Amino acid sequence: MSNYLAVVVSARHEKRLRAWLDRRSEPDEVWSVPLRARRTLYIVSAGVQDSLVDAGFFRGHLVSHEHEVMVFGAAGWRAAPPAVKRDGSEAVGEFLRFSWTRDRVDVSRDFFGNARLLHTEGPGFAAFSDSMLVLASLRRALGAPVTASEEVLTARAAPSQIAGQQISPETMIDEIAFAPPWARIGVDVPRLHVDVAASTATRMLGGGRPLDEREVLRRTASAMTRTVSTLSVIPGWAPVLHLSGGLDSRAVFASMVESGNLRDFAYINRTRFGDVTDRDNTVARALAAGYGLPASDVDDDAAWREPRPVDGLRLWGASLAGVYDGLGPLGPRRRRSREFELFGLGAGAHKGGWGWCDFGTLAERASHPGTIRDALVAQLDLSAEGLGVEPSAPNASELYYFGYRNGIHSGAEHIGLHMTGVAPLQNVEFARLGHSQTPDGSFYGVRDGILSLTALLSPEAAVFEYDRPRHDWTLSRAGERQSELGGPLTDGERKPYTVCGSPDAVPQGPTRLALRLAEAAGMPDSADCESALAYSESNLELLSGDLAGVYRDVLANARWRLGRSGNDIFGAELPLARTMMLGILRPVA
Repeated sequence: MSNYLAVVVSARHEKRLRAWLDRRSEPDEVWSVPLRARRTLYIVSAGVQDSLVDAGFFRGHLVSHEHEVMVFGAAGWRAAPPAVKRDGSEAVGEFLRFSWTRDRVDVSRDFFGNARLLHTEGPGFAAFSDSMLVLASLRRALGAPVTASEEVLTARAAPSQIAGQQISPETMIDEIAFAPPWARIGVDVPRLHVDVAASTATRMLGGGRPLDEREVLRRTASAMTRTVSTLSVIPGWAPVLHLSGGLDSRAVFASMVESGNLRDFAYINRTRFGDVTDRDNTVARALAAGYGLPASDVDDDAAWREPRPVDGLRLWGASLAGVYDGLGPLGPRRRRSREFELFGLGAGAHKGGWGWCDFGTLAERASHPGTIRDALVAQLDLSAEGLGVEPSAPNASELYYFGYRNGIHSGAEHIGLHMTGVAPLQNVEFARLGHSQTPDGSFYGVRDGILSLTALLSPEAAVFEYDRPRHDWTLSRAGERQSELGGPLTDGERKPYTVCGSPDAVPQGPTRLALRLAEAAGMPDSADCESALAYSESNLELLSGDLAGVYRDVLANARWRLGRSGNDIFGAELPLARTMMLGILRPVA
């Protein structure tokens, strides 16, 4: 993001906190309330006053399929049905909520953890945020240590996306922890202590128990269609699909077709690596043209040449740095202030992302034998407790994907700019179906669940050509599959949800606090390769010993990838994100 920081601070440390906020932030993004025992809660968020509600804070949007409602912003939360407020544990979307009494502050968020959550504590304070940089700087401002974790940094150097984000609750800073989706965070105010009430990924996803495939696919198809139908009727806003030639965005496209309101949608399609994705672009544009779906900026090459907002890599540094090794957001700015961006992201919660294997096999795929793999294995083993499985479990890789990549990856591209991105495939029942076991003991996620879902929604869209061979289904087979699943959706299965609040009331953008800290840490104000490489080179001076050698190799890999991709910064985003995240270690307060 960084869309928020919350700090509970003692009277003894409050003066130092205020001085830090006065220096780095602006008054209109800071709000505070006194609590028990001479403690004060401070919240820093753009438009903070617009997110306050009923001894609480709500930012973003929430979708409850169970209660057939879509909630936008604090006013929407205030108007939401009591049942949603009572039990929102399976609500999806992109939202963060704080609630407090004089003795306690609690945090809740969307089921998949799209809204990132990190936490830290020290003498006189406890805090949580979505930004590693912000929490590290806060600790320095309050006189608390900031210590680099050699094991985490070594593990994150594995040349694979398998290590391309948080690997366990431990982070690159020893004193800062990451909360996976199953962790419920609260602050005990008198003790200034962060409590972590942890479930497990296995329990969240149903423990592998068998589910009725037909019922789940049908409810998922209805939920997707009702979601996009709702977006299409919100006045003044336009739903725009990020369309590729692949399978996941095709399922979302099929739900748009099934809604009967395709004329109310548009699509975005872009080339990131030139000729490499020509086939993908050609198929996506042919699909859209065949259905009369209008393009949004598809022919405007200039729209995608500058891959960052005006703050260059500072927005990335203020938000994703240290947590996710990618360079989102991708656009030069919020494309339009009143667009819902629709994504096929989140499908990995159902189908997996790393091959349904044990941790030993996963580590072998990520790195060669040696120090880096040893560190990666240690971090994976540490994550296994929270996943609720042994490292040798055949689905360990996909529980890990669900807990540590799915949510962060789904929000990475846009959430630093806005919290109105929608991923209809992030569906709780559909995720549980993927992790349920079939009669032969395999996991349903390895089968053709997304293709079946697409065929249920639109057999024609399911068999339209793809960027590469995805299946051998004919239109006849897709139609048969739709019939097996109960036939086309009924009017009741397509009708829009009730809307509470307005997306116009959801604050957008990061805090000036976070952007100024990124500037103070020297993060580049442009997004070109030369600036990224120069900053990375200077960051190597922050390391010593074997770790410095490890990251010299990471930077060398970045240079090689840039050469291979014709200096496309996204062609080297994995290693560049890692060498640039080292800037968090700069002594900035």
